[in-house]
Amino acid sequence: AGVYTVSVSDQFGCKDTATTMVSTFPLPAAVVSNTQQICIGDSAVLVASGGNSYSWLPVSGLSNAIISNPMASPTTSNTYTVTVTGNNNCTDTASVLVVVNTRPIVTIRTANGNQSFIDICSGDTAAIALSASVSSWYKFPAYQWQVSTDSINWTNIAGATALNYNRTATGMGIYKYRLIVAESNGNKCLVV
Repeated sequence: AGVYTVSVSDQFGCKDTATTMVSTFPLPAAVVSNTQQICIGDSAVLVASGGNSYSWLPVSGLSNAIISNPMASPTTSNTYTVTVTGNNNCTDTASVLVVVNTRPIVTIRTANGNQSFIDICSGDTAAIALSASVSSWYKFPAYQWQVSTDSINWTNIAGATALNYNRTATGMGIYKYRLIVAESNGNKCLVV
């Protein structure tokens, strides 16, 4: 910052001067949230700070590209860059990666194949044998079997944390079972 003067002369020795003042302003410091991991079909809130106005690129998958905290719903992994504008129109940029993870594919089978319903008579002591297979791209899957009598309220079955599960009928009624699968090494996509 300061006052700058330029002196100009031609081949005849004629001179002239001009003066200008230069002001400098501090840059804003663009700050964004850390890398976000979501499941395909889910959303993440991107958070930026450090300025007075914000402009995000690319705009596809964003709820609003000119606010500090838009909702991002990309269909594939994407890096979003925000331009933060501070006082006197000075700008800074920062980027955040949104990783889109695929959900596992789960197939549940009973001892008799891919049955949707199994009838057990009162007094039967035979266990219901349930098993599942999970898509191969999940390297560290975690499992939890659940039971429900109304398909609304589900309860984790204690100790039922493997692909295979044997359940003994405990009383009259209709019992529904499901398996929740998630990648245990950071990919939190669930499938039920």
